[in-house]
Amino acid sequence: AQAVPLTEAADIYSLAKSFYTVVVGRPPSQFNCAPITGLPGELQSQPWAAALGRVLRKATADKPAERYSSVVEFWNDLAAVVGSEPGDEERTVVRPRLMVNPGALPESPSQPEFDSATGSGQVVPELAVPATVANPNLVAPPLPVRPPVQVVIDLPSARKVARGRPVEAPGGRRPGEHRVDSVAVGKARGAAPPVAGWRSRFLKRSVPTLVVVTIVLAVTGAVYFGVGRYAGRLGVAVGFGPPTELEVITPALRVRYGPSKYDRTMGIVLMGSRHRVVTTTPEGWMQIEVSKWGEKSSHDLLDGVQQGWVFADPGYIRVVSRRFLR
Repeated sequence: AQAVPLTEAADIYSLAKSFYTVVVGRPPSQFNCAPITGLPGELQSQPWAAALGRVLRKATADKPAERYSSVVEFWNDLAAVVGSEPGDEERTVVRPRLMVNPGALPESPSQPEFDSATGSGQVVPELAVPATVANPNLVAPPLPVRPPVQVVIDLPSARKVARGRPVEAPGGRRPGEHRVDSVAVGKARGAAPPVAGWRSRFLKRSVPTLVVVTIVLAVTGAVYFGVGRYAGRLGVAVGFGPPTELEVITPALRVRYGPSKYDRTMGIVLMGSRHRVVTTTPEGWMQIEVSKWGEKSSHDLLDGVQQGWVFADPGYIRVVSRRFLR
């Protein structure tokens, strides 16, 4: 649809529909987007019904060219409808009072004058200021200068020593300074007092370190335990300390009463038997606790003795277990 510019005829159309609503008491819904062709049945008996219907029909015509050309013309016809009512000789005649020449209306209202120097957009009235003569001998008294008020929060963990110590007023404060006790403020607000500086730093540094050390020890222990069990099954000793168990790899090994080849023989242990190591000597002898004898001496005085000495020759024995550290 082609756009049509609005004219005064559109305002007359809306004004006629509004006038119908005022007279009838309800909007002209039956004449939606259509001209008003008549009044309701209860108003048809009125002497002015036919004349008013013709005025409203013309004001709401479908074609704007068929409507009233101005509001003044529409108002004059409405006034004529009211003035044409028959009755007694003495009646009130309503005549139109809307005598306005549309060409005399101003295009736009006059604009107020603003002072652009103020930058606020407000009208600055001109005030009459009386002229005064300055007295050269009159000196205004100086205004009192007050030091600026500074608020310092005194935190125990944030105190720093300055190079130059400022002059302090009585009570440990500089002039014009108000100190706020952080502990008192915390208690007033229901909060806990701040933790001391060294305690805070200790907790921040020690807790992560303890966590890391615990994890490392746990992983190391698990690895050592697993490797130790696997190595024990293979007959390999894992550790850095003295031996704790040995295995005989020769067919028969003599067990003696002392750490010397000149001591008498207690008995013989056979190949494949394992025995607990009690102690060792720098000369390479090991005192063992015999778990199983292959052959034992028949000397009566040595019955019940289970510990003896063997020479730690790699061709005779094999260490199968050691202590992790001394």
